Amino acid sequence: MIRVPNITGPGLIKDFQLAIDPVAFSRQIGIVPDDWQSELMRCDAMRILLNCSRQSGKSTTAGTLSMHIALYQDG
Repeated sequence: MIRVPNITGPGLIKDFQLAIDPVAFSRQIGIVPDDWQSELMRCDAMRILLNCSRQSGKSTTAGTLSMHIALYQDG
């Protein structure tokens, strides 16, 4: 007998939420972004210039956003 996975449960809804919102994805993996980081993650610009101090979370934000793109976007 072939078992068909449940594709309508809360797991699918949660995955859809993570797929459409990089901030929700970031929180799911344990990184709670500041307001400016959330705004950056939700921005759809092709290029962004950041003027931030050292140790402000630039690399963490870029890495989290890159992982989100790698997991949820084609190409």
